[in-house]
Amino acid sequence: MKKKLLIFTVLMTMAFAVACADEGDYYDGFKTVEDLEGEKGEEIPAGGEYTKKTTGKVYTSGENMPEKAGSGDVYAYGDYVYTMRGDGWSVALSANADKTKTSYEDLLETLAGFSIVDLTDLYKGCINMVSSPKIPSTVKAMKNTFYECAALTEAPELPASVEDIQYTFYGCSSLANAPVIPEGIKLLKYTFYGCSSLTKAPELPNSITNMLYAFYGCTGLTEAPKTPEKLIVMGHAYEECTGIVVAPEIPETVTDIEATFKNCTNLTTFSTIPEKVEFCSETFYGCTSLTGTIVINTNTGYWTSCFYGVNFTTQGIELTGTSKIINKFMQTGITE
Repeated sequence: MKKKLLIFTVLMTMAFAVACADEGDYYDGFKTVEDLEGEKGEEIPAGGEYTKKTTGKVYTSGENMPEKAGSGDVYAYGDYVYTMRGDGWSVALSANADKTKTSYEDLLETLAGFSIVDLTDLYKGCINMVSSPKIPSTVKAMKNTFYECAALTEAPELPASVEDIQYTFYGCSSLANAPVIPEGIKLLKYTFYGCSSLTKAPELPNSITNMLYAFYGCTGLTEAPKTPEKLIVMGHAYEECTGIVVAPEIPETVTDIEATFKNCTNLTTFSTIPEKVEFCSETFYGCTSLTGTIVINTNTGYWTSCFYGVNFTTQGIELTGTSKIINKFMQTGITE
């Protein structure tokens, strides 16, 4: 009876303190009933600040978060600010975080019973960041996470749960090795754009449907990965990849190869442009080493500058296939 009375008294005191708090007041602890009965609850680093959206008031975290976190609640600790959204926490660097640091603190795996799910824009513009903390296993969104982290040399392991890696390593010009791309990823748009130090592309799961600008400017690549079987958009995927020698096969599902190999000056071999391709303007623009037989089966109306700068005669290129507009493709290059 005395124990229950003690719990009731302490809880009433907590409720009164919160109810009477003014903006900016602090309350240390967030002790739950379980804590008072001798169970610790979920321990997290002390010294952070918790903001509850419904009150707009800020309290110190003490050793425990509240039992429940609501949508919009915020927990700030160290380098990071964790914001609660419907299905878990999103993470951002704190407003006063130093974006010139070479490394950052580890990320929490869970908080108040909810997982970390969104790292969108987290390290965007951290130009001196060399290595990344481990990515929590529950993360789903990583769009722009390492955008223009030019000093990043090693990519972290991507969790199987991740769904969005668009622009994730955009401008990471020092990145030497790509991470494994999880099965289920559909969009690889701009993911490795400008990763000029990348010497080997990752294997691409067949779930990928869009590779727009995926490896643009990856001048260190000498070999392109096998193209996913369900791919639809391949526009600009290997543009400015001056080290690639042999082009990958283009699946029958692809409809867009606009500027896909533009200015790939060492590209020598290409096989077939499938029938379903609708956009192939500037596809081989500036491919001055291209040679051999190229099969064209598409009758697209979007073929402008497809072979611009390519000399069919001196490079020994022959166009064949079922296309009825092969002569138009020939006109985009040099035939004299």
